[in-house]
Amino acid sequence: MNRKNLLHLLLIGASLTTSLTTAPAQLPAWQEKPWLGYFVGSDRRTFAIGINPDGVIELEIKSSNGTRMGFSKAILIAPTVMAESEKGWTTLQKVKDSLSTTDKATDKPTKVTYRGKVTGGVEYEVIVEFDRDKISFGGRIVDKGTTTKPLKFQTRCRFQQPYQRVDPDKEKTKLSKDKIKFVRIDKKKDSCGIIDSVNFADTEKFGPLSAVEVEMYAYGKPRLLFSSSGRTPIVLQNPNFEPLSPMKGFVIALEHDPVKDPNGNDRLIFEAK
Repeated sequence: MNRKNLLHLLLIGASLTTSLTTAPAQLPAWQEKPWLGYFVGSDRRTFAIGINPDGVIELEIKSSNGTRMGFSKAILIAPTVMAESEKGWTTLQKVKDSLSTTDKATDKPTKVTYRGKVTGGVEYEVIVEFDRDKISFGGRIVDKGTTTKPLKFQTRCRFQQPYQRVDPDKEKTKLSKDKIKFVRIDKKKDSCGIIDSVNFADTEKFGPLSAVEVEMYAYGKPRLLFSSSGRTPIVLQNPNFEPLSPMKGFVIALEHDPVKDPNGNDRLIFEAK
């Protein structure tokens, strides 16, 4: 092979390598257990938290013997972009393989940042900070793309069905002690149980919040605390925006306000005490 042809092949190879390394992809994955396949993993005393390659954050509370309680009791934290329409706010679908980051996969994280896109070319940014047993979540929309509708970014913490194998009639005594406590922006404190149907859209009771505390025997002794670091409010939501018993699932969300917090500095802070 002459020198000219060899140089041509080397240039083609370099071009292919560049294309492969810069093409949109999922987040990088850690290659060792116990966080094999995750972008980020961190084990704390009372919980374990991992970010999967799809950008979804999985938070698992640990039992008294230090083992994780399993996926049905996991809290799934999903960065979400919503657009306003005539029918209300709807979730925009994520664009496949649009996630990107300059951070490396790790099992000793301090702060990670990644970006993704949803339909309409809307780009969002997610920031997760790790400080011992305190985790802070933040995010914002960085590019509105071609969308002309009003947009908002949410950090949505979805409690699934921690009592899916529990008979409410047999466990009513224990369940009756479970509470979701909250503090409103106006400093008023209140709470609700988890057995009866609750409408979290009732703003007179569940108005914009500054903090939420979850006490459920399904999670053992830790109190699960969520608070806002700034003026961005926390909201409680039913999974399908219809009244439902919280024991069948609910959502704690931080709604980023681009007017009050243009740089996305506010955080949703999680602690287990």
